[in-house]
Amino acid sequence: TVAVGGAGAARFQVLGQGGRAYSVTVPPSFNMTSGTNTLVVTTVDNSGGGGTLSGSLGAFSTATFGVGGAINLTTGTASGAYTGSFTVTASYN
Repeated sequence: TVAVGGAGAARFQVLGQGGRAYSVTVPPSFNMTSGTNTLVVTTVDNSGGGGTLSGSLGAFSTATFGVGGAINLTTGTASGAYTGSFTVTASYN
């Protein structure tokens, strides 16, 4: 059972100068744990690997993207409150 309001895609925002290209790196998977139990989350990267900030050079701009995930649950998966984290890197090209 997933807690109501406790699950969803992570949202990220890239801030910078308009017209600049950026790249995004998301890990292919990460672990979530509950005590000694571990779930592997396969990430679903909606960033497209990066892009170009809208607007013109010298103007402030933002781009927003999400990262979701998939978990393979079986009848033997232990219930519990699982937590985990992952690192997303955004870089100017």
